[in-house]
Amino acid sequence: MDPVMKTPRLFPICFSLAVWIGILALANPASAASIADLVESVVSPPGTGLDVQASQSQSFTVSGVVENDEGIPLPAHRVAIQSEYGIDVSSFLVTTTNHVGEFEITGVESGEWRIRVTELGRGITGSALTEPISFTADREGLRFVMPRPKPTPIQPGTGLRPRMESDQGKPTGVVLDVTTLSPIPGAVIKIEIETDDKRDLLGRYQADERGRFLIPDLPAKPATHWITVTKSDYHNVAGQLNPGSNEWFFTVRMLPEDISWGEWMGNLRLRPSAFDENGNEIPIRLGHSARIPWANLEGFLHRNGEPVTNASVEIRSEQGEELMRFPIASTETDGAYIINSRIEPGTYTLRIEADGQSIDIPGITLTAGPNQLNLEI
Repeated sequence: MDPVMKTPRLFPICFSLAVWIGILALANPASAASIADLVESVVSPPGTGLDVQASQSQSFTVSGVVENDEGIPLPAHRVAIQSEYGIDVSSFLVTTTNHVGEFEITGVESGEWRIRVTELGRGITGSALTEPISFTADREGLRFVMPRPKPTPIQPGTGLRPRMESDQGKPTGVVLDVTTLSPIPGAVIKIEIETDDKRDLLGRYQADERGRFLIPDLPAKPATHWITVTKSDYHNVAGQLNPGSNEWFFTVRMLPEDISWGEWMGNLRLRPSAFDENGNEIPIRLGHSARIPWANLEGFLHRNGEPVTNASVEIRSEQGEELMRFPIASTETDGAYIINSRIEPGTYTLRIEADGQSIDIPGITLTAGPNQLNLEI
């Protein structure tokens, strides 16, 4: 898969060497002849003539646009190339969409990679993670659609009975499980009023067996009030209400704690979508990374049967590059080392630095769970 690079790329090197040979020829013809022989053996090995081939790692570019479900470009969205498990491959393979929602990442190596698009500030709930995409050529013209969440946990104006005169100044409501629409008795409703950039507590109330609550002592005049609803085993819900408005009944929907809002919004088909350069849909993983079977590495480091202390043992990429999480450990007095960083299963290079020397051991395969490797240097 590596591209072929022909001899013309070597011309500047050959030219420089030729100049040096010419200079040495004036001073010492014998030395010039021996150097010329060496250059010929390096630049043009026997049987190859001038058709010398050099390998170069192949890399590609991915580019596209991020927009909402109305086709409006979305700036300030983070776009990253990620591994099978949804972890950034490199800090160099991350970018942010510009003012018209466009992005471009260069230097993506051939292989199967995921792309994650995240709205800055929203974290995982504003995230789209693709299934693995094959990179065997540049991927240009990708399109990510990030819809805005439409439903809100607190929805005014929908009641179980019509508004009555006796409701004047008395906002009431009901607390429901958003997944089943069943009432949540015992939910605690806290009401605060906002004045001078601070909030003062007005009262706490509790939902009855039908999930209903009545707040009898709020003023009818317009003011900024905050409502917070809590219940064990549910996510907290908070929002604003204005008892001086025409909205007098509030439906509060709470989500069970074992379901994330990102997952629930996806179940409401508000999940993001992605399309390739041909308009074909790219499968999206909902909201979060895949569950990662982390690997760890431990063992002993010896030299001539004796433990090596204060040596550095570091896990690097297969190509010998530093990893973002810096999985590194120092050996103890008995030569033992343990690396418990979040390491994905895969093939790596192990770098050992001891007594001023650095040794790379390539082709170290780590599987999920504990891995033991005793080393003799």
